[in-house]
Amino acid sequence: MTDSFWRGYQYEEIDADGWSTYWRLDPRGQNLALHDWLGHDDKPGHRLWERAATPAGVRGIWSMTAAGVRLEVRAAQGIYGRIAPLDVMVNGVLHQRCVLEEGEQELVVPLPGTAVTVEIWLPQAGRIAIRGVEFDGEAEPVPVSGLRWITYGSSITQCSGAAGPSETWPALVARQHDWDLRCLGLSGECHLDPVVARTIRDTPARLISLCLGINIQGGATFSGRTLPGQVESFIATVRSGHPTTPI
Repeated sequence: MTDSFWRGYQYEEIDADGWSTYWRLDPRGQNLALHDWLGHDDKPGHRLWERAATPAGVRGIWSMTAAGVRLEVRAAQGIYGRIAPLDVMVNGVLHQRCVLEEGEQELVVPLPGTAVTVEIWLPQAGRIAIRGVEFDGEAEPVPVSGLRWITYGSSITQCSGAAGPSETWPALVARQHDWDLRCLGLSGECHLDPVVARTIRDTPARLISLCLGINIQGGATFSGRTLPGQVESFIATVRSGHPTTPI
């Protein structure tokens, strides 16, 4: 993961035009086609990896006296049914919910201009990239505080249909407890993939939650005979990097 004032992601990919994609799983060195075996002509592409490229739970937090913020967003619906908005919060209260359209757009959000804490939560649905965040005054990133919480699951955890990214249930819980959220909710793609187990294993955390089963049931991924062993293997991989972390 490269240095960034954004948090909650695994790898930042910057393209030739300066657009950043905040991957929640690291695509480098992966054979993405391994996870495309359920793809269809009307929904092409790598479903797991498109979910992983959506910045659910990714946010930036600043202490500032700036009177406004400007950022560029590139959004596309992709395999989603909608593009979620971008939320700007001031002192823990929703300040502005920015509706996004397909394509490149510039968002300009007025701020109080007094000493406040500002959070920007990136959309939890859609194909999203960010280029440039500028404040028209003093703004300093707030250091990460609170315990790191990793939560893995399906659409129930990604919450694509939530009103906004600051109101998904992982965001609400993390904000209430001042936890450092790492959301691995992957809509339709919670199938105990080894890459997810390795990601959790290799990511420092003080608390881990796993919501398993709904996509496995819906997709008949495993049988009653094979599921217990797959869960055991997944948790054993996680435990190899987190021998005492509560799960």
